[in-house]
Amino acid sequence: MSTYGQINVISERVIGTSSEGHCFTYRGIATHPITNQVVEVYFKIFDPVTESKGMYNELFAYYAGLNFNLPVAETFICGCRVSQLPGPLPSWIQQLDREAFCSGIASVNAKPISIRQLRSTPDLFVSDLLSCKNLPSLVAFDEVIMNRDRTIQNLIRTNCNQYALIDHEQIFGSPSWDVESLKNKADEVVGNGLATLIFESTDELLKARTKKIANDFKDINKLTVYDIPEELENLCNLPKGTTKFLVQFVNERINILPRLLHRHDIASQLFAD
Repeated sequence: MSTYGQINVISERVIGTSSEGHCFTYRGIATHPITNQVVEVYFKIFDPVTESKGMYNELFAYYAGLNFNLPVAETFICGCRVSQLPGPLPSWIQQLDREAFCSGIASVNAKPISIRQLRSTPDLFVSDLLSCKNLPSLVAFDEVIMNRDRTIQNLIRTNCNQYALIDHEQIFGSPSWDVESLKNKADEVVGNGLATLIFESTDELLKARTKKIANDFKDINKLTVYDIPEELENLCNLPKGTTKFLVQFVNERINILPRLLHRHDIASQLFAD
């Protein structure tokens, strides 16, 4: 992993707060930590309670997605001067000196194609997303990392029927998970917005392809501790061994992925009835 990126300009706050009020997201321009290129990013800051695990979740999902060859938006830790943030500021930021720096997560908004016009026509958006070739793999990914927060706001439309994934602070159920509670949750089903979209659709071929990919996914994909940068625990102030446990946790969910997605299929049928 490299050093921090640096926010140059914040243009707007694009999302007020998370659903649980623990983070704010902004759109801005940053200097990339490796290439030094100027890139457009979404920049997210967390409150002190969820900062460590929120940032860790974002980076864990990014590196796991790369390992699975999925279209995850490039993600890195980034610094921003408090005075650059437009108001109203969250209370935990107001307590800082305006010339102080806060740390957050930047996700590169590469080659975005607006989905705003699709939002006003839900059927058009659903049709565009359901035609995404690797949608079943995205469903599988959200399931194995236990992501309960996949919405239209955390997809970047990179072309017609093509999407990149952002916004992963809610993996493992929330940004306030702990190792002890997760030990008994490897087979827990959480809300999976993309799975619901597929199994509540009338596209039987897509449903069948999703089930097949679930079987293929468990046969060809596994994480190792070497897929996640070893210094991530230190950067996010988490105990040594956290990554090893979470890698094992994800692999357990990969092994039972067909069963997990089958439960979504059953739930959608019950809802339809």
